[in-house]
Amino acid sequence: MRRRIVAAIAALSIALTGAAWSGCGGDDDAQDQVDEAQQQVDEAGEKAQEQLDEAQEQAEEAGEEAEQEVDKAQEQADEAAEDAGNEAQEEIDKAQEGSGY
Repeated sequence: MRRRIVAAIAALSIALTGAAWSGCGGDDDAQDQVDEAQQQVDEAGEKAQEQLDEAQEQAEEAGEEAEQEVDKAQEQADEAAEDAGNEAQEEIDKAQEGSGY
């Protein structure tokens, strides 16, 4: 996608240069072509920037979601480890009571 945008901007830049050098028609015609080509280049650049901004925003959101999932999984693992430790301690205590220690 990015390559297509860059290619379009490059093509429009070439068109802009060609219009400036062509000299076909009057000076007003050439200037109009140059202005139009420049406007198209500017619009393509703005669109490309918008797409890049949107892609970056999506990537940041995905990163934040992944971080939240990791935090949630870590909390669950910590709770499971604590529960297992508590259960093990209870069993140890029961065994010691049964053996008279």
